[in-house]
Amino acid sequence: MLTIITPCSRPENLDTLRASINFDLIQRWIIVHDSKEPKAVYDHPKILEISHPTPPRGCAGHAQRNAGMRHVKYGLIYFLDDDTIMHPDFWTLVPDFADDQFYTFDQQRWDGFVSTPGGIFKGDTPRLRKIDTAQYVVPIRMARDFDETSYVADGLFIEDIYLRFQHEHVYFPVVACYYNYLRK
Repeated sequence: MLTIITPCSRPENLDTLRASINFDLIQRWIIVHDSKEPKAVYDHPKILEISHPTPPRGCAGHAQRNAGMRHVKYGLIYFLDDDTIMHPDFWTLVPDFADDQFYTFDQQRWDGFVSTPGGIFKGDTPRLRKIDTAQYVVPIRMARDFDETSYVADGLFIEDIYLRFQHEHVYFPVVACYYNYLRK
């Protein structure tokens, strides 16, 4: 089963994120608020909200990702940032996911970062600076903590998994996620 983890510093976007999630296809959505004070936006059986403030040297929601992972005991994890939404084609891939492999796919971008036609960022190379957090789904058993002080920790996270479990990688050559969708 799939668990979505969202590091949250933009609670005003949560309703839009929630509307894009197919709750029939997930085990849980974990929202990790960047806050010392407990926050609860939703009363839903598949939503867990916790608070975890960013440490003084932390960045990019990595402390919140680590806190969210501590609440997952089995299955797959997917990181959904609070400035984007789920791509509708992502849900067509979920039935093909197995708990013993990790998955990557392509991303639609609007930020000028990618010069490829249509702004497609390929997910075929799970290496540092070659993939974004939204482009992978991994079994929790393969995950190690993010480096909370490194902006590029998301790339280091998936590169570490790729180097240790290269033969368990499945690449779907389809766009199944967005980049900063709510900022475009």
